[in-house]
Amino acid sequence: MQSSPFNGALPLPEVPLPTDTVCYTVELPNEPRILEAFEGAIQMLSRWPYWARDDAHRGIVAANVFKDLYQALEAGACSMPIQFRQNDICTLQASLDGGVTWDTIFDASTCVTNGVNDGLQGAIDDGRLAPGGQPPSIGTGVPVQCYDYDVQLDANGKWISPVSVSTSDTIEITRQDGGWTDGAGWYCPNGSGYIAGGCFGAGVLDGGDPLPTSPHMSLIGHYGSTFVPAIEHDFPHSITITVAPSTSNEEFTLQANDPSLGDNAGSIRFHVQICKGGWASFLDFQISDYGFLPSTDVAVQSPTPTWVSGQGWLANIQSGFTVWCFLYLDIDSTTITRIGMSEFFEGNSSTHGSATQAAYVDMYSDGHGQLDGDAYHGVHDVIYLPTPAIVTSRIGLVLSAQSDPGNNSYIRSCLVYGTGTKPSQLP
Repeated sequence: MQSSPFNGALPLPEVPLPTDTVCYTVELPNEPRILEAFEGAIQMLSRWPYWARDDAHRGIVAANVFKDLYQALEAGACSMPIQFRQNDICTLQASLDGGVTWDTIFDASTCVTNGVNDGLQGAIDDGRLAPGGQPPSIGTGVPVQCYDYDVQLDANGKWISPVSVSTSDTIEITRQDGGWTDGAGWYCPNGSGYIAGGCFGAGVLDGGDPLPTSPHMSLIGHYGSTFVPAIEHDFPHSITITVAPSTSNEEFTLQANDPSLGDNAGSIRFHVQICKGGWASFLDFQISDYGFLPSTDVAVQSPTPTWVSGQGWLANIQSGFTVWCFLYLDIDSTTITRIGMSEFFEGNSSTHGSATQAAYVDMYSDGHGQLDGDAYHGVHDVIYLPTPAIVTSRIGLVLSAQSDPGNNSYIRSCLVYGTGTKPSQLP
């Protein structure tokens, strides 16, 4: 048996296998005999005769610790602290060899790209952004609502507003920049000279331009037979255009002030906000009857519809289980562009047949008039009159349905849009 090279046996650990551990980082000269001596010393400690003895044989346990360590020894390059770097805003890289090689450990570029693409596509889909194209038409729009668009306009083309314009609508054009040319010179959006990225001079007038009173190659607008300046000459160049009286649902376009656009080049950018004029009135029948009256034609509704606080106008059940509710309100003569209503049903839906709701204008007290209706079950959104706008001094609502006794249908609300003076009878 080998004897211990130490002065006596190695003292036994009080706890041979404690639960916590520590790590040593050892760096040795790369010389074969030194490495052999280091490995031999670890191997020696893995033999139990070098440890003190006791009845619990703790020396064997201590020796096995170094046996496992010896078997796990592996020579190699010394490890270095992990280094990090960020070459751009999306990626994070790490190096384990002092910066000789780098590995990408996090890359957010796909997420960022997808997020930007989704945002751009959403702006394109709803017409706020039209990169080199024309946003889809949305028709007349909704009164008292604004529509925003970021536009890039080529000098040889026109931008057509997706929403038509009418009397009292406002068109605000802001944030104009860029430059374009008619082939003879370069111009800023206000018609001044575009030189080295800057705008200089007052611009020139040309009697042959579509709008002779505005500088040549300045931005102009057009609706109906009317041309208007679409930019102020002085900084910040923003302008607000109010659509003239007697204008109804006209197409609005923007272009360069030049009679021949086909040979132009370059482009400018700007922001357009079109705000529809008119008024809107929301009638919540859960809180008020707003002066509406039941139809006097008892042949089509009996018993008479009643207003119920917190619910709305109750459509009463007749013989044959038919629910009817005809209402009307006399108002100051006005132009109504949209009108609608919503219905609420409570009770046994299995015994509630198809219902029809309708919004009327020019409705007589006997329930006749011009209408727009829809068939449905349950709770539904507001329905609207089709265009064109209608001048009237009476509006009406009707609800009919097939139902069993004990079920209730209510006219819950009414939404009215119009132009001109808002009737005093409406909230």
